[in-house]
Amino acid sequence: MATLLFSLPRNLPTSITIRDPAERNKLLTELQPCMRYSAGNKPEALLDTMVPMRTLPKAVDPYSGFTRHRVPVLRFGLPLTIEQLKPLLLSIGYPQGDIPRIIDEHDIEAIITVGEWLSEKIGWNVLLRNVWGSPPNDLMVEMYSNYTHKANYAPPNVVDALKGILETEEEPKWYLDTWRADWDWHLKK
Repeated sequence: MATLLFSLPRNLPTSITIRDPAERNKLLTELQPCMRYSAGNKPEALLDTMVPMRTLPKAVDPYSGFTRHRVPVLRFGLPLTIEQLKPLLLSIGYPQGDIPRIIDEHDIEAIITVGEWLSEKIGWNVLLRNVWGSPPNDLMVEMYSNYTHKANYAPPNVVDALKGILETEEEPKWYLDTWRADWDWHLKK
């Protein structure tokens, strides 16, 4: 039996509460071109222009009352390079010969193993995700998404613990999901 990897929360707004045309237009113009509404799939060249953001734009916050559309999925966390991934795999006992030289969709075992290990170490459920805006390999450690209710956002001590393990001073940011970068994305994708 197949299960959905992503489900919509049940407590999303069912009505549009931001009605002022000027405010709505302002919120839409704040979006990067790769996140603006389009009826079809965006070209890869446009998605490649994604620049990670420190704050979540209100127009793509599904709880803001801006729209009833399914907004693009944005993931909050830290980028992960292959140079950071290799020592993590070695420290958890992953066989040296099985450590990938590059990360792609075929390295699912390594990605799951590191995600579970990181979750245990920091005491917070994290996932390794493919996203736009995290070169060179488009991989990041997700702590939550824009569909996560704000009450369930990771506290500062979790963020600091993750930064310590990854040995980075970089602050976490919002990244555009690889598979749900468009508005009204398919629920089973």
